[in-house]
Amino acid sequence: MNCGLSAAWPAVRMNASGRHLRSPATWEAGLRQFITTHQRMVRLKRQWFVPANRALGTMRALAMHVGVRARPQVTGTRLLQAAAPAPDRA
Repeated sequence: MNCGLSAAWPAVRMNASGRHLRSPATWEAGLRQFITTHQRMVRLKRQWFVPANRALGTMRALAMHVGVRARPQVTGTRLLQAAAPAPDRA
């Protein structure tokens, strides 16, 4: 006895209102491009926050240094705002 989804679901089914329902396999195939893109972005972000080797760590440090040096006044203002005590609300 085959209990796979392909036997239980034809490629396209109709619900009570006459709308087409897609099989789970078809639904996943349609989402595959978005899943692949998301996984690729996660790998890049993981390397940014936790570099795998010294070269990537150096590249991240350099990029952060350049970013901070490019806008020192804005960065300094944000740091001072973050360090300031919260105002008392009475």
